[in-house]
Amino acid sequence: MAVTTGAVDDWMFARPLAWRLAVQVVAIDPSAAFKKGVADVASTDGGRG
Repeated sequence: MAVTTGAVDDWMFARPLAWRLAVQVVAIDPSAAFKKGVADVASTDGGRG
Protein backbone atom coordinates (compact mmCIF):
# COMPACT_ATOMS: atom_id res chain seq x y z
CA MET A 1 0.00 0.00 0.00
CA ALA A 2 1.46 3.32 -1.05
CA VAL A 3 1.41 6.17 1.43
CA THR A 4 0.74 9.63 0.06
CA THR A 5 1.70 12.99 1.49
CA GLY A 6 -2.01 13.77 1.87
CA ALA A 7 -2.52 10.65 3.99
CA VAL A 8 0.37 11.64 6.25
CA ASP A 9 -0.98 15.21 6.53
CA ASP A 10 -4.44 13.87 7.39
CA TRP A 11 -3.02 11.54 10.06
CA MET A 12 -0.90 14.28 11.61
CA PHE A 13 -3.68 16.88 11.57
CA ALA A 14 -6.06 14.35 13.18
CA ARG A 15 -3.86 14.54 16.29
CA PRO A 16 -4.48 17.31 18.84
CA LEU A 17 -2.56 20.53 18.28
CA ALA A 18 -0.82 20.17 21.65
CA TRP A 19 0.46 16.74 20.59
CA ARG A 20 1.75 18.07 17.27
CA LEU A 21 3.47 21.01 18.92
CA ALA A 22 5.14 18.68 21.43
CA VAL A 23 6.72 16.51 18.72
CA GLN A 24 10.46 17.08 18.73
CA VAL A 25 11.82 14.04 16.90
CA VAL A 26 10.31 12.04 14.08
CA ALA A 27 11.68 8.66 12.99
CA ILE A 28 10.06 7.72 9.71
CA ASP A 29 10.17 5.41 6.77
CA PRO A 30 12.51 6.95 4.19
CA SER A 31 9.63 7.52 1.78
CA ALA A 32 9.32 10.94 0.17
CA ALA A 33 5.61 11.12 1.10
CA PHE A 34 6.36 10.73 4.82
CA LYS A 35 9.19 13.25 4.68
CA LYS A 36 7.10 15.86 2.85
CA GLY A 37 3.99 15.26 4.97
CA VAL A 38 5.83 15.71 8.25
CA ALA A 39 7.73 18.73 6.94
CA ASP A 40 4.47 20.32 5.73
CA VAL A 41 2.81 19.90 9.13
CA ALA A 42 5.90 21.07 11.03
CA SER A 43 6.20 24.24 8.94
CA THR A 44 2.52 25.18 8.93
CA ASP A 45 1.11 23.65 12.11
CA GLY A 46 -2.09 25.13 13.34
CA GLY A 47 -3.40 25.44 9.79
CA ARG A 48 -6.03 22.78 10.33
CA GLY A 49 -6.15 22.43 14.07
